[in-house]
Amino acid sequence: MVIEEIVKIGKRGQITLPTRIRKTEHLKEGDFLEMADVGGVITLRRVEKTPTVIDLFKEVGEALKREGITTREKALRLAEEVKREVS
Repeated sequence: MVIEEIVKIGKRGQITLPTRIRKTEHLKEGDFLEMADVGGVITLRRVEKTPTVIDLFKEVGEALKREGITTREKALRLAEEVKREVS
């Protein structure tokens, strides 16, 4: 199946993947795509990326924020709780 869509490049070089393509390819926020220029044809393909330590800490930070843990003291209390559980 071929799905063709026209997208506009934004001010910072960003494009939005059309909904039909995201749904067909099961793409979601946080997925990684590799972009290549093959003789003037620009291609995208999904790639698996091994998360770095920084990526993991960012995810933890986002999860803490969602849980309302926004201060250093709350985060330290949670860390102590986790240490006790895994010991």
